[in-house]
Amino acid sequence: MLGATGQVGRHVLREVLCSAHFTRVCGAGRRLTPVDSLDRLPDSASARAKLEQRQIDIGKPEEWRDAFRAGKFDVVFIA
Repeated sequence: MLGATGQVGRHVLREVLCSAHFTRVCGAGRRLTPVDSLDRLPDSASARAKLEQRQIDIGKPEEWRDAFRAGKFDVVFIA
């Protein structure tokens, strides 16, 4: 997920972390998201375990590509 620290991205990240459909989540953005700050996570330990975070320069699209290509993700959300 790109943009997980913004107003919309935080909500999308929370929903993805709560979903059983996603087993691995990568959040890439200019800041890291404190998982404890996300509202209504049912089990923050399991959510924390599936979340991988990468700090990237949003102004460099090659960093976005590299962050997601390395993880071989099936779905990418941009918020």
